[in-house]
Amino acid sequence: MKYIYLIPVFIMGLSKLNAQEVILNKENPIKEIVKGTHYKTEKKILEKFEGVWVFRKGDEIFKIQISTDKFYNKLLDVYTDMLIGSCCYNQVEKDCHLNIEEQQLSCESTNQDLEQGFSYFMFLDTKDHKLGKAKLEILENGTARWTLKNRGGVIINDNKADGTKWKEGFSVPTNVILTKVK
Repeated sequence: MKYIYLIPVFIMGLSKLNAQEVILNKENPIKEIVKGTHYKTEKKILEKFEGVWVFRKGDEIFKIQISTDKFYNKLLDVYTDMLIGSCCYNQVEKDCHLNIEEQQLSCESTNQDLEQGFSYFMFLDTKDHKLGKAKLEILENGTARWTLKNRGGVIINDNKADGTKWKEGFSVPTNVILTKVK
């Protein structure tokens, strides 16, 4: 009867061996990638970016919500922490509602970038149907600078490669200072 109890304990112990976690920091550089490992970013670094950030000017409001998600890299067979987010923008109603189900921001930064206080994001402009490269830089006073630029692409006679008309800019602000509210 004792053997029956030991089998689940042994199996749980084996599964814990395969699910390693490594905290990434300057003192702990990766020497070898181990399959199945979760390479985690230090919580204090992620917390600088996580939350709701707001730009407000008169009736105009721009909100960004940043959170952390566990991302599986199929090519390397490892997990990493990734900053993701959504945003909303309204020029007339003094408020807008974040749709956290609609991911518009995916982090493209290294751990070194995050440690230095900035993160690059791929931005999906769902209104204008285009991609941009955003930078969220945490400033010394606790605010953040949001800058957004076109990623580039093939433009022929003011048309994109798919034949649709190219529109300069985005449906959200491209250079503002944000304040963290949550």
